[in-house]
Amino acid sequence: KEKGYSYFKFDYNYLHDFRPHNQKMTHYEVMRHLFGLYRKAIGEESYMLACGAPTRPVIGIADANRIAWDAIARWKSFPLADDGIPTLPTDIYDGIYNIAGSAVMNNIIYHNDPDVAYMLPRAESHIWQGPKENFDPDIHGLKWPGLQTWNSYVGLLGGMTLVSEPLYEEKYRQPEAIRMLEILNPPSPDKGWSMNGDIDPWSRQFGFVTEKPWGISASVALWNKEDEAADLNLDTYTHEPLGQEFHAWSFWEEKYLGKVNGSLMARDVPPHGCALLRLTKPSDDTGSPLIIGSTLHISMGSAELRSVKAANGEMVIEMTKGGARNGKIFLYYAGSLTVKQT
Repeated sequence: KEKGYSYFKFDYNYLHDFRPHNQKMTHYEVMRHLFGLYRKAIGEESYMLACGAPTRPVIGIADANRIAWDAIARWKSFPLADDGIPTLPTDIYDGIYNIAGSAVMNNIIYHNDPDVAYMLPRAESHIWQGPKENFDPDIHGLKWPGLQTWNSYVGLLGGMTLVSEPLYEEKYRQPEAIRMLEILNPPSPDKGWSMNGDIDPWSRQFGFVTEKPWGISASVALWNKEDEAADLNLDTYTHEPLGQEFHAWSFWEEKYLGKVNGSLMARDVPPHGCALLRLTKPSDDTGSPLIIGSTLHISMGSAELRSVKAANGEMVIEMTKGGARNGKIFLYYAGSLTVKQT
C-alpha cells in the first residue's frame, strides 16, 4: 500500500487451515478476524479480493470473493460423482455452474470473481489428477464452443472480468483474441442469474431480463453441457415481461431467428457450446426501428448503449465507451432504413 497499490488479492484462505491460538475462537472467527486485520492494513479505500475463502467470514470486509476454485482452461477432466457433479471443481465445466449458482450474491454482498475469461482456446494441464500421459489436449482442452460458453456466463454475470493471458505474446495480439477481450469489458451493468436454478443444478439457462427506457429485453445463454451436439429449449418461465411473442437474435451466429414464442429451440448447439440469445419485446410503435441485437458487448445492449430514442420513423442511438471498438447493432424495422448521421 505504501508503494501505491490499491488492489489486493488474498489467496488460499481455506477455513480448515486456520488453527486458532485462542481456543475460545472458532475457525470462522479466526478467519474473520484475519480479514479484519487485512482491511485495517490496506484501508477502506483499497479494493480487496478474497480468494479460496468461504463466503460468510468475509462478508462486509472483502469487496470481491472468488466464487469457486480456479477455472482452468480444461473441460471436465475429473471424475464425476453419482449425481454428475465433479469431484474436484477446478476446470471450465465446473466453473460454468459455479458462476450461475452463486450469482444471487453478486453485487449484493460483494462482487463475484469467477476467475479469468479466455481470449483463445488452450489446453492446460495444471493441477492434473492422474498420470501426466493421460492428459490429452484434444479431449481435455478448452475449444471454441466451450470458451464461448464460459465467456458468455462470465459476461452475463456482471461481476469481475479479468484475463491472465500473456498479452505480450503475438498470438494474443491478433484481432480475434483482442475482440474477445473487448466484448467482455466493462462488466455488464445488468446482473445474470440461474433462471432454472431451483430444478437444474447445472444452471443450463443463465442471464437477465432488463427494462430500459427504450424497451424490455433479455440476454440469455443456453448451455449444452454434453459431449455431443444437442437441441436446446428456451424456458420462458422467468421472461414474463417480454410478453407472449418476442424477437430472438443469436450473438455468436450474428443471426436473427425471427419473432418467436416459448417454443423457441436452439438447434444443433455444438458439444460444450451455447446459444447466446437476445430476446426483445416488440415495440408498440411499429413505425420506429427496434434494437434487437449488438455485437459490441457480450451483454448485447446492457453495457454499450447509453440511450435510445425512437419516434416518427427516426432513431437516435447514443453509445457509451464500453465494449468493442468495432461491431454492429441490429435493428428490426418493416420498412427501409437510411443512416442520417454518425
